[in-house]
Amino acid sequence: MTLFSGLDAFQRTLGPEGVVVLGISVDRNEKLYRRFLDQRHVSFQTARDPEAEISASYGTFQYPETYIIDRSGKVVQKIISNQNWMDPEFLASVRRLL
Repeated sequence: MTLFSGLDAFQRTLGPEGVVVLGISVDRNEKLYRRFLDQRHVSFQTARDPEAEISASYGTFQYPETYIIDRSGKVVQKIISNQNWMDPEFLASVRRLL
């Protein structure tokens, strides 16, 4: 399972429970960004941050990095590198945060 298909599955599974996946791209070229999304069939929400302001705010130094943010806006977990988004233990840990 690729990063993007895994995140899509994660969104479909936990979306009904209130989870939102938002991918932030630091790609400076909007055309390449759009092409990438089309080629990968990304269905979760995405946004561009070509100046990497969000990355700097969160202290992102490697890609990909993922942040689990609770309903109050607090970062409760940071994941560096890829993750098996559909791992039953991981899903259970996220559900405990809901």
